[in-house]
Amino acid sequence: MAAEGVEWQVIVHDQLGTVPQRSGNQLAVAPAAVINTYRSGDEQWITVTSATLRSVRNVARLLGLPEEEFATSEQQHTRRGELDEGLRAWVAERSEAECLEAFARAEVVASRVFDAADIAADPVYAERDDIVTVDDPDLGEVRMQAVIPHFRQRPGRVWRTGPALGQDNDLVYRDWLGLSDEELAALEKNDAV
Repeated sequence: MAAEGVEWQVIVHDQLGTVPQRSGNQLAVAPAAVINTYRSGDEQWITVTSATLRSVRNVARLLGLPEEEFATSEQQHTRRGELDEGLRAWVAERSEAECLEAFARAEVVASRVFDAADIAADPVYAERDDIVTVDDPDLGEVRMQAVIPHFRQRPGRVWRTGPALGQDNDLVYRDWLGLSDEELAALEKNDAV
């Protein structure tokens, strides 16, 4: 199991004694009454997150629901399923552009979910140097994700694509593991390396 994205789950388990479960695109334990992705009428994915009382009331208003019924976090949390289903239907009836424009007017945080082509073409990713080009001996120039996050003092860099088979044997076996020429030759003779 990958450890990425579990930092809050460990704390929740430790402090509350509960084990967060899978929940699709939603967070199992989240302060937001609205957090999910929805498919628009023109087949684009849109992510919506409303974590403040005002923002959730804005979602309710957008859906034609009485805002006063979503005044408290308890009310919002209790009816989060209704908000989720309402948004699913509302977004499905509209184009991506219509949805994003309406969300912006309503001051609801929403964005189109980017695919790899969108990321590669996006000027913000380019401006932040999030995509780099690296020369590969077999493939030529390869575009890939840069080291993220970008640190000022130790920025890191992508200096090559994956190594060729056996390319780093000397580094690993001699430098890191400290094997002698004889030990390495024995491993090679037995087809272990």
